[in-house]
Amino acid sequence: MAANHSHGDVPDVPMHPMKSMQIYPRPDNVYEHKSSFNFDMMRSRIFTNRKKTYTDVYLGFAHIILGITVATITFLMTTLEDASAKFRSYFI
Repeated sequence: MAANHSHGDVPDVPMHPMKSMQIYPRPDNVYEHKSSFNFDMMRSRIFTNRKKTYTDVYLGFAHIILGITVATITFLMTTLEDASAKFRSYFI
């Protein structure tokens, strides 16, 4: 495996899985060559310039139906819990 020495003449030192939490600062430097995904994708050009389709409308309706369903179930469970606590208090 060829070493990439883009950060000077320092050789690549991989992270040791057993000793990485024992030494601070960690001596590894391989992470300097890596990059991460763009988590701000919704503002990127591919999302701002994409065409609107009926899928977006269907997805919006699905979110609304799911929200109403979850709210209804939550309301029913809360009401049932309050009623059962009141019923149980008659016997205590």
